[in-house]
Amino acid sequence: MPKAKLVTRSASTTSVTADSIPKGSGLTNAELDSNFLNLRDQGWRLRADDSTQHTITADTQINFDGATITTDSNGDITVSNLAGGNANTGNFTFSGSTMSTSGGITIRSGSSNTTTIQGGDFQIDTNGSTNYGQGELARFIDAPVGGFNNMEIDFNHNGNYGGHFTVYGSNGQTSNAVIPFQVNLSPSGMGTGSENPEGVIMQLQGYTDTAVPSGLTSDHKGMLICIRNSSPAGQPAYYDGSDWRYVHDNSTV
Repeated sequence: MPKAKLVTRSASTTSVTADSIPKGSGLTNAELDSNFLNLRDQGWRLRADDSTQHTITADTQINFDGATITTDSNGDITVSNLAGGNANTGNFTFSGSTMSTSGGITIRSGSSNTTTIQGGDFQIDTNGSTNYGQGELARFIDAPVGGFNNMEIDFNHNGNYGGHFTVYGSNGQTSNAVIPFQVNLSPSGMGTGSENPEGVIMQLQGYTDTAVPSGLTSDHKGMLICIRNSSPAGQPAYYDGSDWRYVHDNSTV
C-alpha cells in the first residue's frame, strides 16, 4: 500500500532518532513532525533464502510469481500454487507439474528415514529422448487387471538401447564382481565374449547335496538351485514338490 499522506508544520525529515518516553515536557514542532514521519516510514524485515534481510515499508511491493492469492471472509490471505507457475529454487525450475534442473538431481534422506516416490506410474527417460513419457529407460507401472493390482516393470521399453541389464552381487565394485543375473540387450553382439553374454545369464544359489533347502511344500515346485559338489560341479537341480532332482537326468539329489 502507498505511504500515508501527512501534513507537517515545519520538518520534512525526521530529527527523532532515539526513544524518549516520557520526555517529561512539551513536544516541539520538529519532534511532533518527526514522530509522524517515523510512524509513516517504519517497516519490518523479511529474511530471504540467501540470509539477506530486506526492510519492508508501506510502499514496498512483494511479488509472488505464479502464485494464486486468495482472501477469506475474515480477510486472511492465502498464497498457494507457487510451483504452478514458474518458480526458481537454486538449480531447480518449476513450471506446472514439471521440475527441471541445470545439473543432476540427488535425493537424500537421513540414515533412519525412508525416501518414497509415490503416485501413479513411474518412468525414467533420458534427456531429450524421442519417446519422452514412455519410460525410455524404465517404467514401473501399476496395471490393475481383473480387480488385482499388478506391477509391471519394463526396461528398454522402446527398444532404443543396447548394452546390458545387470544385477550385481555384494562385490559389485570389484574387478571379479559376481553377476547373479544379466540380460544382453544387443542381440547382434551375442557370443562375442564375457562382456557380451549370449542372451541371459543367471547364477543359481549353490548348495551341497547334503544341505539342500528343506521344509518346502508343493507350492515351491520349480525352484532351481545348483549343487556345488556334484560331478561335474555346479549341476542345476529343481524341486518337484517332494524331492530335489538333477535337471540333466532327473535323479534325486
